[in-house]
Amino acid sequence: MHAAVSHLTSSIGESILVYDWPPASASAPRAAVLLLHSLSSHSLRHQELVAYLLRSGFWVRAYDQTGNGASEGLRGHLMNRQQTLEDASDVIDNWRLEIGRNLPLLLVGLGSGAVLAADLAQNVRADIAGLVLIAPVFAERVPSSRRWLQRYTPFLYRRLQMAYRIERLLSRTPLVQRAYRSDPLVHHKITANTAQWLAGKGAKLLQQAGQWRTPTLLLYAGADAVADTAATQAFLAAANAQLLHECYPEMYHEILHEPGKEQVCARLKGWLTRQFPPAGQA
Repeated sequence: MHAAVSHLTSSIGESILVYDWPPASASAPRAAVLLLHSLSSHSLRHQELVAYLLRSGFWVRAYDQTGNGASEGLRGHLMNRQQTLEDASDVIDNWRLEIGRNLPLLLVGLGSGAVLAADLAQNVRADIAGLVLIAPVFAERVPSSRRWLQRYTPFLYRRLQMAYRIERLLSRTPLVQRAYRSDPLVHHKITANTAQWLAGKGAKLLQQAGQWRTPTLLLYAGADAVADTAATQAFLAAANAQLLHECYPEMYHEILHEPGKEQVCARLKGWLTRQFPPAGQA
């Protein structure tokens, strides 16, 4: 499964690596899917998901966000709080030149990438036909050391590039943990700007849950030690009927890399079939 690789220039002038996978079927694609990875991660960690979407007749694009993966930028750092939105919109607008304006666009976000996807659909773009939010981090479980720095040394805190070692929290599977730890494109770092961006966006989306306007499937882990499950449940309690959800009580944060991930894939498949039916089933 080979991707066409290209580069775009970010809103702050840095190179963004973009991956494109056209649908495997010769028939017209069901929809275009933009995949948004999580903090410290990169797009190629999710090739199983990409392969499933391709087999199912979707056109897929992913990109390594600035400061992550093979894209340029200080690792784990955002220069400003609009950067992620501007970069994602630029990636979509560039893609629209190829796929056209009429093909439905679906965003699939993982972790902090789910927060970015939700913010794009709710506050920025009107052309998002659906959302899949996988283990969204509406609120992060912040380590005590970072809470101490933020409270007692805020001037220093804003300038620190802090360790973000979460491999043991992602999956119960040692193989997944080892692969994440040794992956040369995973950087294990986060700056205060990025942490504050995530906290601010999550809080804003919690306030907007009752006015949700995009058909959404939200799948999350009950034993998540990265995302605060209570914040996810508060979001769901306030959300309207546009949003369907399912919890996997024993799973860790990366539910698509967990034992029993077949349940998650089956739930995703059912929702996609209803929202974007294959040709002849519409």
